[in-house]
Amino acid sequence: AFKAKDWDKAISYFTKSTENNYNASACYHFNYQAYQAKGDTLQSLNVLKEGFEKFPNDEVMLVEIINFYIARNKSDEAIKYIDLAIKEKPENTSLYTAKGAMLEKLGDPEGAIKMYKEAISVDSTQFTPYYNLSVIYYNRGVEVINSAGQIPPSQSDKYNAEMEKAKEHFRSSLPYVEKAYSIDSTEIAIMESLRTIYYRLQMNEKYMEMNKKIQSLKQ
Repeated sequence: AFKAKDWDKAISYFTKSTENNYNASACYHFNYQAYQAKGDTLQSLNVLKEGFEKFPNDEVMLVEIINFYIARNKSDEAIKYIDLAIKEKPENTSLYTAKGAMLEKLGDPEGAIKMYKEAISVDSTQFTPYYNLSVIYYNRGVEVINSAGQIPPSQSDKYNAEMEKAKEHFRSSLPYVEKAYSIDSTEIAIMESLRTIYYRLQMNEKYMEMNKKIQSLKQ
């Protein structure tokens, strides 16, 4: 029935299988997919939750719940299940990174920074947490520069103080963006971020080197 895309019949059979505890974990997965195919997102979530309650160690089901909430931008709910997943798999770097991304969406950059650093402490070879950390600090620097642009020319001391604050953010971003670049040197966005930071920090030799690399890629 499932292969024939007869979703209602498939759901009926899988439900009977779960009631009789016959290969129940797999049947919850199939039911979730069948409800998704029908477009019944509410019932698909209910099936996932029921399955997870009965099989709390089922990692695949837990990941599906997390992805369900992430896809719908329900960060609070996603974080609840990410925390459960971290308890089960504390060595899984992607969970810390996912929680960091959720905290960013919730307007908690400090919490996100903590999670990305936790991800790095678990596995220092992953690109994403380094990149995400660099972006947070980089964006802070850009925001300060944009704000400084509104300062009247007569207030040069205030302007210079703000520009120094921006440099501090870029200095914070630099080690993370350099590490991300060392892991993946093909990302043009990383290279452009590095070029900007080198320029802002007056690291002229590195700026020229990175600028040449970017120009060569654009030819």
